[in-house]
Amino acid sequence: MPVSEVENLLVLPEVFLAIAKALKFTDQDAQQKLANLRTFVLTAANRDIDAVCFRYTKRRVDAEMKKIGLTGTDAASLEAAFVAATASVNVQTIFADVKSVLSAAIAAQEFEKVLLYYDNKGLLAEAGRQLGYQQKALEEYIGRELRSDESPALCDALKSYLPTPTPRP
Repeated sequence: MPVSEVENLLVLPEVFLAIAKALKFTDQDAQQKLANLRTFVLTAANRDIDAVCFRYTKRRVDAEMKKIGLTGTDAASLEAAFVAATASVNVQTIFADVKSVLSAAIAAQEFEKVLLYYDNKGLLAEAGRQLGYQQKALEEYIGRELRSDESPALCDALKSYLPTPTPRP
């Protein structure tokens, strides 16, 4: 997915603007609210950058550890396989690389790229605040809109970011 948290799909510009349109905001007001949201997210991501990069690094290390195929016929060969597999995961490099990418995205104000790494579930609450809704009320409103035929633009915006499921052969 193009965001680190599924809730943050609703913060992506195209989706946020579709929500604002469904809520009857003018284009100008919707763009201003999106600009305010961008500023909030970029400022928060910059403030939280070390914590964000640490959590990203933990997820990457966890994912790499789950890939380890420990094949051994005794304790010594199992330990050797484990040591070799873990030696290939460089925590400092992962952290430095993601911090470099995220710092550059923040500096360039690449909002969507920041959302790819910024794992803050509270961003939806800020989106709601920008639109005059509490998070729960906004979630409920979006759910109703997605179940109705009233906001095809919202459905289309979400679909544009989601993968297309394909049946297994």
